[in-house]
Amino acid sequence: MEQIIQKDKKFADTLSVAKIIGKRVISPSGFIVGKVLEVRIDNKKYSIEGIFVRNNIHGKIYFGMSYFKSISTDAVFLLIEPSILLKQKKVLAHDGKFIGKVKTVSRVDETNDVRVLEVKKIFRKPFFIKPRDIDSYGKSIILKKDYDAKKNTKGP
Repeated sequence: MEQIIQKDKKFADTLSVAKIIGKRVISPSGFIVGKVLEVRIDNKKYSIEGIFVRNNIHGKIYFGMSYFKSISTDAVFLLIEPSILLKQKKVLAHDGKFIGKVKTVSRVDETNDVRVLEVKKIFRKPFFIKPRDIDSYGKSIILKKDYDAKKNTKGP
C-alpha cells in the first residue's frame, strides 16, 4: 500500500471509524453503557467530536470527546460514570435503609455534572439530593450520615 502523508499519522497509527460502530461503550466501573451507533466528526477540523450510543433504557445518548478515556476496535472507554444513568437507582441511607428511587436527574447544562437528584418513595413527597450529600454510588446511591431527607423537600 502506498501512503501520501506530510505531517499526518501513518496509516498503521490510525483507527477505522467503521470498526468502532457497534462496539461497547464502557464506564470506569465496568458498566456497559450501550453500543456505538454513530461517530461524529468536526466538519472543519475533521477530528472526532463525539459518539452516539444506543442505551436500552435511555435511548440515544451523545458523548462528547472530552469524556473518552480511550477508543479501540474492541470498545470505547469513558472517563466518567454517566450521571443520567442514576435515574431509577435505589437510594439508601447511610445505615442501608431504603429511602426511595431516583425519579429525575437535573444536570448542569449538558455536562455530566449533577445539580440535584429528585428522589421519590411510594406514598411520600419527593425530596432532593445534592451531590455533596452522596457518600458513594454504584448499584445504589448511599447517602452521607448527616443527610436528612425531611429537610430537603424543596426543588432546585
